[in-house]
Amino acid sequence: MTRGLPPWLLALLFVLAACAPLILALASGEPPEAVQAELGIGLGLAALALMLLQFAHSGRLETIAGRIGIDRTMRVHRSAGIALAAMVLLHPLAFVAPPLLTNPEFALRGLMGMLRAERMQSGVIALVLLLVVVAASLARGRIGLAYQRWRALHAALGLAAAAFAVDHALRVGLYSEFAPLRAFWLGGLALAAFALVWTWALKPIRDARAGWRVAAVAPLGPDYWEVVLDRPSHAPLGFAAGQFAWLAFGRRAPWDDNPFSIASAPGDPRLAFVIREAGDLTRAIGSLPLGSAVRVDAPHGAFALDPGERRAILLIAGGAGIAPILSLWRDLAARPDDRDGCTAFARAGVVAKNRDFRPEHVALQRAFAHRDPAWGGRSVLCLGSLGAPGAWSSGMNSDGLALADTQIPTAAHGPGLLRHFLMNPLLAGCPPATEALDLIMQAIETAGYKAGQDVMLALDCAATEYYRDGAYVLAGEGKTL
Repeated sequence: MTRGLPPWLLALLFVLAACAPLILALASGEPPEAVQAELGIGLGLAALALMLLQFAHSGRLETIAGRIGIDRTMRVHRSAGIALAAMVLLHPLAFVAPPLLTNPEFALRGLMGMLRAERMQSGVIALVLLLVVVAASLARGRIGLAYQRWRALHAALGLAAAAFAVDHALRVGLYSEFAPLRAFWLGGLALAAFALVWTWALKPIRDARAGWRVAAVAPLGPDYWEVVLDRPSHAPLGFAAGQFAWLAFGRRAPWDDNPFSIASAPGDPRLAFVIREAGDLTRAIGSLPLGSAVRVDAPHGAFALDPGERRAILLIAGGAGIAPILSLWRDLAARPDDRDGCTAFARAGVVAKNRDFRPEHVALQRAFAHRDPAWGGRSVLCLGSLGAPGAWSSGMNSDGLALADTQIPTAAHGPGLLRHFLMNPLLAGCPPATEALDLIMQAIETAGYKAGQDVMLALDCAATEYYRDGAYVLAGEGKTL
């Protein structure tokens, strides 16, 4: 049930909207100014268009994020924010560009005089507010700004910056006197304001009226809980397996909700979530009172299978990241098709496996413990078929690497791709997951298949595993979100 515009159409609409002020300026019939003035005006027009477009990115609108995913949408939002901040800084400098190169002192005096002018006040305020928004976003983790406070501040200051920027354009903008461009700015500001009203007021009221309540809270392991929601109507939520929901337990502010992947299957009247204790919200997740209200904003996300997908699929998850995999598995298991597949779960040296799509095979499954001097002291606990202990279908080695194959059609088996015999070199010779993934890629190529086309690998990393002190720390990328 993923919804939204195709990515190519989104990109086209984004470019058109960003360039619309420049096109309208050209159509205004105003005679062109000096080159540096035209450059400064163009930077200002483009920056203001990007600023207004930012509100479309941040509104959790499935029309925009439905097919590309909210993570990509937020990356575009972040990149566009940095780009428009750079353009806003260059906007006033462009007007003094020639003397700035030949007589910097004179150019800076002229720039300061221009910025002090009374008619420039709204533009200066917009510039300061925008820089505060960008700086707070980039340094949030380092300055200890709580995520919920940052979201509220980001929205409020962003809208204020946009309002002052539109006022600046209408007061001093040469081309903004053109009626169509003036209407563009006012309409864009109205849509930006509506996006915030919808996100922070109208949608939370609608979601609260859906009546979701906590129906069950059960421990799954150390620091992990399954939370089940239900509502009086028992009407199932429409979503696709693999999608997620924004949840707010109890009476929380509209900006004080968090994303959690759905673990239940589509069509189930109850919603199940796997949640790890981390951060202020989830630290007390195990003590949630039964019957307490929950605001559910869903569905979101593009981590979903195409209904007609028939290629081999390997799904790997860890920690709370198992939730969307459970949803996908439960959905696949309920489909009336002829595909053969299995799932397995490993934790702390224990491996559990189930023949999901061939129940008659359950009696044939056995657990085996293997050790070999050639493995450098490494031991392997694996699961396979009775009478074929070397043909493993899932397992875990003493280094902690666990492997589980899921929903692999037998028709896709070929030389180098047989899952049962690929497990042996993976568990015996690949201590870290990175080496295992490299070997899987080699096996795909050896079998004559193409990764990403014939065989898909999906890694769902639990976001809670990266959550530290109110921020998501991506050490591998050197980023804090």
